[in-house]
Amino acid sequence: MNDDLHNIDDLFRKGIEGHEEDVPPSVWEAISNDLDKKQASYYKHKYYRVKRASVLLLLLCFLGGVYIIYKESPGRETNSSAHKKQVQTTKTTGRSTENGNPESSAANEESQPTNNGKREKEKTVTSDTVSSSALVPSPAPKATAAQPVENNQSTEVAATTKNQILLSKRLRVPITTAGIEPANNKQQENKLSIINQSVASKGNQPLRNKSFPAQNNLPQDASPSTSRLPLRNRDYATPTIDLKALQANDQSILPPKTVASKNKAKGPQGFSLSVFAAPNIGFDRLEDDDHLAGPGRNRLEAHKQEQKSFSFSAGLLLGYDLTKNLRLQSGISVTSSATTIAPMTVYAKPDASGRTRYELHCSSGDVYISPKGSVQPTLGDSSAKTSGTVSKLTYVSVPVALSYRLAMGKFSLSPGIGAGLNFLTSGKTKTGLSNTNGSESTSASITGLKSNYVDAHLGLGIEYSLGKKLSVGIKPTARLALTPINKETPVKSYQNFLSVETGVRIKL
Repeated sequence: MNDDLHNIDDLFRKGIEGHEEDVPPSVWEAISNDLDKKQASYYKHKYYRVKRASVLLLLLCFLGGVYIIYKESPGRETNSSAHKKQVQTTKTTGRSTENGNPESSAANEESQPTNNGKREKEKTVTSDTVSSSALVPSPAPKATAAQPVENNQSTEVAATTKNQILLSKRLRVPITTAGIEPANNKQQENKLSIINQSVASKGNQPLRNKSFPAQNNLPQDASPSTSRLPLRNRDYATPTIDLKALQANDQSILPPKTVASKNKAKGPQGFSLSVFAAPNIGFDRLEDDDHLAGPGRNRLEAHKQEQKSFSFSAGLLLGYDLTKNLRLQSGISVTSSATTIAPMTVYAKPDASGRTRYELHCSSGDVYISPKGSVQPTLGDSSAKTSGTVSKLTYVSVPVALSYRLAMGKFSLSPGIGAGLNFLTSGKTKTGLSNTNGSESTSASITGLKSNYVDAHLGLGIEYSLGKKLSVGIKPTARLALTPINKETPVKSYQNFLSVETGVRIKL
């Protein structure tokens, strides 16, 4: 034998393959007869609509979250302001880049006298646009036998004077070159080194050294011809910087400071109080219970016999602005709805406690009616007619909603989403009962109602500002029940409303 006798599952599967039987046609006919095609189609379309609404809601929440994160991102505003500051600084300081060596050009300009005016003009333009690194003086060449020491000293003086002129043009600050002290003055060399080191370290930033005395002398011309005078015949003075002119010049060089309070988005505005009232349009969603529904006690009969008559809501909400655009609201509201039930024949049946009373079925639950007279109905052979039956439900709700505000002048749009927990406060039915003993009006409580249910809120608020603290508006709202309002009844009822809330909002 080639079969594996230890594989019990495989042996069992092969054994039953030869004993399969086709399902008889009578089974399929029974299933087709018992199947409610309308109900199956209803559930199919219902779940399709729920899936489509869920996808749209998730997409809307995702897009809203991306937009809020992008708009409220602090890095975006910082990058934008930094880019504007850099562009403005570049335009103000007139910064430019050159590939040549500015130090060598400045030294060549002083060491070799030029007689060509065009070449002199080009060197002047180059000196104006040179970077701050050119302000550092080049080391003077060593003296040789063919070159007198006097010429070396005059070349060094010329380079130093040229750097002073470039510094004054760069900072737009007047300096003085009258009366130059000898080159061996240590104080003059130290101060020049401080200026050059400060400029070289800070690059294009303005010089902010307040250790120099202020003088109002204008810069004097330092031409190559005058710079070649013997060192012993000239005095070198320490260049001075006018601090007042430097401070005034700083305001023109530096980019204008922006006020943080104007650029930044306004913060939370605090608390606000809203009062509203709204008429409602009810459209309950009914579902049959798989175990309790039957003839005369299903959703189709409920749709035929019942009709919504009126409904209203009113409430008080406390809001808090999380940001300039996001607002969180919660409070308390009252919702009352009434349903008219068509006349019908009711029969006497025992209730949960065993007492015989007339039983009235409705979408909210079961109503057991007791006649006011001394004669009580008997089980099975007693019936009565109802007329003018109205069932009334009252709930106290605690809603929580999050809205996003889009301002357009004095008007603003506020789409929002939220949920509410609704607590039952009253559920009664009032009807006229007619039997062999006469007619009477009676009322009874509805059995089978749950103490609470949860619903979702979708709304779009439109507000108009009357002042800094007062605004009025309207808000179309849809309230969709997520859980049924009853239990252990033939029909499960989901209470839905469409309303237009009108109210006033006051900033606290």
